[in-house]
Amino acid sequence: MNVVFDEDFAKVWSDGYSPCIFATMYHIPSLTRFKEMSEAYLKLVKKISSEYREVYGISNLSESQPISIEALYLYYNNYLPKQFQNGLFYKAYVKPKNLFSQFSLEEVLKGLDPQKVGVFNTFEEALQAVNKRRSEKNTRFYGETVL
Repeated sequence: MNVVFDEDFAKVWSDGYSPCIFATMYHIPSLTRFKEMSEAYLKLVKKISSEYREVYGISNLSESQPISIEALYLYYNNYLPKQFQNGLFYKAYVKPKNLFSQFSLEEVLKGLDPQKVGVFNTFEEALQAVNKRRSEKNTRFYGETVL
């Protein structure tokens, strides 16, 4: 496992054998710390994209406290586009349980391509969506599904 960020409010890592990045967020203490986490995620996207054709992400926000709309817009206007420019192919989010956070996340994401970003109720649903995208991508490249 390759952990690139591990603080009391969030963790970002890869499993070391697939083109997937995992993140769990509990809360955001400040925009400065949020930027540090986002930069670590972006560096990992760049590293994994140099090893694989594409990168997939799962961000678990299920236990997250409310995230400010400013932090969400910073992320989705600055960091998420950079992730896609550097090799991210698909990103799945696990919905926060907090209704305000759910609404904020859905508001920010509604303008994005659903072929690139999805929001799910559970980690299992998010992982299933990522695996489906990976198999579809492999089918297009190789002519058969790689399991």
